[in-house]
Amino acid sequence: MDAERTKGIKAVFESQEKERTRISKDLHDGIGQQLSGLKMAWDKISTKLNNSKAAEFNELISLTQILDDTAVEIRDLSHQMMPKALKEFGLVPALEDMLEKSFKFSDITHEFENFGIDNSRFKEDVEISLYRISQELINNVIKHSQATEVNFQIFKTGNNLQLSVTDNGVGFDKNKVENGHGLSNIKTRLATINGTCTVESDQGTITRIVVGL
Repeated sequence: MDAERTKGIKAVFESQEKERTRISKDLHDGIGQQLSGLKMAWDKISTKLNNSKAAEFNELISLTQILDDTAVEIRDLSHQMMPKALKEFGLVPALEDMLEKSFKFSDITHEFENFGIDNSRFKEDVEISLYRISQELINNVIKHSQATEVNFQIFKTGNNLQLSVTDNGVGFDKNKVENGHGLSNIKTRLATINGTCTVESDQGTITRIVVGL
């Protein structure tokens, strides 16, 4: 990919991240705050009506649950748009949080390992890119792999940073889906931070995708 095209693509990604940040803030400070206020008012009404008829009170409980679920979805969406953990604590805590939430309600067990990173922080574009790539890889596992186990590793040796995702799913013919499974998006994003992507997979075997910087 030539330098001019890479520069243009990088500008697009930066614009997307700025928009995600804006939407995240709007969700948190706008709708999120309104829902919190509504929830407080709703709880007061619920307390006053707790001696109502059983059927009416059960309906009130159901509506309260819907309000709670909506507030949680808004908060989760805000964090997905621009993860608080990534901004405040760095890549490793953000990845741990993302993995936990991604597999929480699935039948897939996951293992997360990190080496040589500790509390290290990296350039903002590197952290954001690796986080978005990790999201793409994990979504692929959930949607396509039929896996029951996933191993996620990120480690740093010297000036090299490497991320590896391995699953025990059905695999795929990488020659047929080289531009599928989000791999094209991943490689395009990696080009903006001088990264590489190696795919090890075949039908009926484990899949390992390694990203290196």
